[in-house]
Amino acid sequence: MARILVTRALKMAKDLYTRRLARNEEIDLADCLQLCDKRTLLLKDDRLRESPSLGSNSQAERFLKGIEKLRDRLAHGQDIIAGSSWPAVFSLVQQTEKVLEQRER
Repeated sequence: MARILVTRALKMAKDLYTRRLARNEEIDLADCLQLCDKRTLLLKDDRLRESPSLGSNSQAERFLKGIEKLRDRLAHGQDIIAGSSWPAVFSLVQQTEKVLEQRER
């Protein structure tokens, strides 16, 4: 089942990538994946998940779901601290920056 979902997500991303290339957009295939698909791929691949900031698999999943929830609230104009707090949002953003900085090295 998981393989079917990944295959479908990859096909959708490739289709979007082709359309965006036709419009001369400068992008990567990864830019065309949904955030939930990126989360799934990251959690399934130990090489991709290797980061001291992500912690265990369950910690990484919680962290990535938190990013996804925050992104959804921002994208849909919802209250970004609903069910949370400003310190928790700031902490999530700081942890995200730390992980991204480690990935860029």
